[in-house]
Amino acid sequence: MNRMSIVLNISTLDDLAEAGLIIARGQYAGCGLYAHLHLRLCADIDATATAGWYSGRGFMPLGWYDEGSTSRSGAFRGSFDGRGHTISNLTINRPTYYYQGLFSHLVSANIRNLNLVNCSISGYNYTGSLAGHSSHSHVECVHIDGGSVTGRLYAGGAIGYCTASDVDDPAPTYDHPLRDRHLPILTGVSVLGTGITSSHSYVGGLVGFSQHYAIHESSAKNVAVLGSSYVGGLVGRGGTSANTGRLRNVCATGSVEGVNYIGGLIGQHRGSLSKSFAACSVVGGVGQADVGGLIGDNQGTISQSYWDTQVSGKATSDGGEGKTTAEMKDIATYSGWSIGAVADGNKDTSYIWNIVDGQAYPFLHREHSTYPDPEEAGGTVWLEAQAGDVAKLAFVGEDGVKRTIEGVLPPP
Repeated sequence: MNRMSIVLNISTLDDLAEAGLIIARGQYAGCGLYAHLHLRLCADIDATATAGWYSGRGFMPLGWYDEGSTSRSGAFRGSFDGRGHTISNLTINRPTYYYQGLFSHLVSANIRNLNLVNCSISGYNYTGSLAGHSSHSHVECVHIDGGSVTGRLYAGGAIGYCTASDVDDPAPTYDHPLRDRHLPILTGVSVLGTGITSSHSYVGGLVGFSQHYAIHESSAKNVAVLGSSYVGGLVGRGGTSANTGRLRNVCATGSVEGVNYIGGLIGQHRGSLSKSFAACSVVGGVGQADVGGLIGDNQGTISQSYWDTQVSGKATSDGGEGKTTAEMKDIATYSGWSIGAVADGNKDTSYIWNIVDGQAYPFLHREHSTYPDPEEAGGTVWLEAQAGDVAKLAFVGEDGVKRTIEGVLPPP
């Protein structure tokens, strides 16, 4: 299998749309060549214009390849490095379409250092600001601020549904410079002030349904999460059997409302949870037992995790420890955590958590922080193809000029 290495930079909204079309061409051809693009965002992009695209359906998700079908989805298998830049005001309005988000479906992909601001995403099943579905992929330092996500099944502030066969080994199908197979699936991902609404089940402030998952140092703050079953401030449902997921150093604040399996942090939890908290108002169905301040239904293990009994309006949870608001803002509550006291407006990156002691809830120092690549140029695109295949790629070079490369790949 030969590989072509090409710099592909995205600086404008047209560049972003063209990248999607390049991927789509490969999907239609059935070869998947262009699904393995490695993209780099080189400037902030205002996507306001997408509200009028495709007769009001908006932006076509990266990886999507059949606008004539509501349920067919391709996959993005490469990497996207946002380099600390922002995509704002993106609109996707396909309430009868599956797999809606900036990316339709991530497979063995790597996404990092990206901000999504005020994006409006509407789909059917599998809907999220970043991606509708993610499998075997690593997402790091991605931040969603404001906007809304609306779907039916599997709706999340960041990702609708994420899965991997093993939380320690995402099993990538190929290697690339951003891959580390020993990292968790989601790390340093945050959602702030986003409304997530599901007309059915599996809805969360961060992820709707997370199966065989690892979520570390991630948060959903000031979110409004509304659904029917399996609704959580962070995750709607985690895992399908005992010990199939791991969450550590996570939190949620805002409001959560549904009927059954409702939790301030997780609606139904299967796996291990540690060093977490929730401060969400929680509303469940009348007479439902599986509604809790932290967890609605727990079939896993929980340690060093707390919920605010006053804000939640819930004195009970299927796991965790209830605390008053004052206790939740006291550093002494979080004994055993990596947490340090800071002055208002400051951060101490030597600790995972910071707290303005006595005044506010703890916060992760990685919240809303990205780590842009210091290099102004460079990057890699891997394309997989057999010797003798005709490979064609349109790309934007370091000088901003669009070019097309076409040729028959030689033997190795």
